[in-house]
Amino acid sequence: MPTIEIGIDKNFGRAILLLSADEATDVPQAWHEITTKAALADPSAMVSGWELQLSWAAYLHLAQSVKYLAESSELNINYSDDAAQLLRRWVEDVRATAVDATDVRGRDEEVLGLLVDSDWDTSKRELTESQQRDLLKLVCLQHGANFSVPGAGKTTVATALHEVLRMRGVVDRLVVVAPKNAFQAWDDAVEDCLTTDLGRFTRLGGGREGIARLLQSRPQRCITSYEHAGSKADLLIPYLTSDRVHLLLDESHRIKSGERGIYASEVIRLSPFASRRDILSGTPMPQSINDLSSQFEFLYPASGLAARIRSTSNATKLLRPYFVRTNYSEQGVPEPTESYEAVAMSDPQRALYAVWRDEVIRLHASRGRTQGVDKRSVMSLLRAAIDVESSAERLLVSGELESSNVVSICKAVLDDGLSPRLERAVGITRELVREGKKVVLWAPFISTIDRLADELRDLGSAVIHGGTETGLPETPGTREHIVREFHVDPTRRVIVANPAAGGEGISLHKACQTAIYVGRTYNATHYLQSRDRINRLGMPEGTRAHLIHIESEAPARLGSIDLALRRRMKSKIQAMAEVLNDSDLRKLAMGDEDADPELDDGIIFDDLLDLIDELTEHG
Repeated sequence: MPTIEIGIDKNFGRAILLLSADEATDVPQAWHEITTKAALADPSAMVSGWELQLSWAAYLHLAQSVKYLAESSELNINYSDDAAQLLRRWVEDVRATAVDATDVRGRDEEVLGLLVDSDWDTSKRELTESQQRDLLKLVCLQHGANFSVPGAGKTTVATALHEVLRMRGVVDRLVVVAPKNAFQAWDDAVEDCLTTDLGRFTRLGGGREGIARLLQSRPQRCITSYEHAGSKADLLIPYLTSDRVHLLLDESHRIKSGERGIYASEVIRLSPFASRRDILSGTPMPQSINDLSSQFEFLYPASGLAARIRSTSNATKLLRPYFVRTNYSEQGVPEPTESYEAVAMSDPQRALYAVWRDEVIRLHASRGRTQGVDKRSVMSLLRAAIDVESSAERLLVSGELESSNVVSICKAVLDDGLSPRLERAVGITRELVREGKKVVLWAPFISTIDRLADELRDLGSAVIHGGTETGLPETPGTREHIVREFHVDPTRRVIVANPAAGGEGISLHKACQTAIYVGRTYNATHYLQSRDRINRLGMPEGTRAHLIHIESEAPARLGSIDLALRRRMKSKIQAMAEVLNDSDLRKLAMGDEDADPELDDGIIFDDLLDLIDELTEHG
């Protein structure tokens, strides 16, 4: 009887299926069906003779089909020991998605006792009541998510969770995948929470040879970026399979693109090889419920949970068993105050804004639904509303929309100088500094950030954007050095930053409680995280964060992209609040009624439809 031998190549994380058949006539139809399904599940699947190779993550999606086809064709299946072990682990994960593991009664003494017996130093760090609650639930889960707000101590809870799991014998080592600007926070967690002198995390970066050499040394704790985890996944798989490893994603919304993103798909491919998986994010669904599917595919690969997320009408009920969340109300953080200020456009700015408004409408009419969103034109319209000088400069250099009329408008804009919107941002900043306050200004475009920083150079302004290096606080020019100087140097009174780069991994709340939004994009995560830089637990007693939004007045008969963006931001925050059952986010979404991003601008088709309605209903 023909047999399918199933093994695994640990070096590359690939399942190997070998059909034992003496002659071609012995090859059953089931084998052809299996290879066809494999090609659909994994574009990199390879068939050579009677051998099939595909990623292990893809094979898990086919495992039930392979079993059914084999049984119906009287084929035997033999698993190697390694493949059988991974398959058993996967079966346990699938079963776990059918269990509500929220009952933690009677577990507190056991779990907290294990934490005391570990390397945890209670004299340095005592868990708060909410942190203990989150820890107890996460310990009871097969794999879990911590969606608590920034400042709630997600890193602390994750460190405690690893210690408890290590004491239980579930894991031995820890691998953290995180944005580079979060590396320091993980080093601080080891120093602040543990008694053992483990030093910093081993940082996996650089070339392949260097990473391979570091992993061969079997580090107890290592950390790497999403870029390196994605591009060097084949180096991490042998490390994950050779021991019981706890794999943790910090700012896990970065894999929301799932199979559509190169690094995201590779990080997901790592997941079946880890003994324990956890994800951390304070803003897990920037655009829609679909953002969560890839994150839960990482937690419970090939379990069907990700597909149920995409099709459910009640995401809160479906996902509640798998995540914890501490919100601001539970921490006692006061709700920030917000104000909106509308600034009239200059005549040249209004003219250039109208040019881009017509282009957005024209492209939408020509592309339709089949080709999706023309993000470039939307972002160009936003740039014209925020920093029209930059918009004119780019148009003249690129020759885009070239005509004598457009050229004349651009030259008039440049003769006009700084846009009224930026002038107002500079004026408000100077007023606040005269009152003794430090200020952070948020702007989406690098050219805008540089322009504002130049205008405020006498106030010791510093910039943080995608080009700002990460490193040690002692190294000048790094974002860590900029943040430290902002805290300790009285002459450093202003930071101008891009939410895409500065919204994660930095804390400004002890030195600054005022933020000015010179402009926002459609990315709800960037906005929420930027708010949390100054609005979080640990603010000086008696202080309250204040957020100032500067917008452009809607030109007559042209419609306002600022108003459309504010409306869509409210909708996205409200959707996240419903899934996470967070009353604080609901208040934020309702309150908003009263009141270099091209690479990750957060624009989806519904945003464009709303914008088109806004731009055309005034025409």
